[in-house]
Amino acid sequence: MSSLNALGRVLRGLGLRARHVVAGGMLGLGLGGASPALADPPPGDVPPSWIAYAGHVRARIEQVLSADETGAAGRADWSVVARVWVDQNGMVSGFALREPADAVLARGLQGLLLGQPVGAPPPAGLRLPIVLRLDRTAPRD
Repeated sequence: MSSLNALGRVLRGLGLRARHVVAGGMLGLGLGGASPALADPPPGDVPPSWIAYAGHVRARIEQVLSADETGAAGRADWSVVARVWVDQNGMVSGFALREPADAVLARGLQGLLLGQPVGAPPPAGLRLPIVLRLDRTAPRD
């Protein structure tokens, strides 16, 4: 048994459930109350299509951010954890920072990303939002 499967069993025994989170291309776990009707797949059974899709969404967002010559984000250096919703047409339909400490940055990123196409709708069964870590560092002279 893998360590992730063992952790999943322990959490279920405590009345908690593992929630899969993709951040910065990495799959992680968050905790939430257990609900058999809404249970996520066991940690070792996350469909590869979900991980690939989150990576695809992240790459598309990075592409949009790299092309932003107007500086819509409001500043050059930042690092955030964002929640991203994608609709069935493959468009970013929601975007929020998990900890919106900088309102200007949050509004700038939201304005830049809402309505952007990611190229494909979410795979069947993928729960939204997708949680991603996004970082931007200004080039140094």
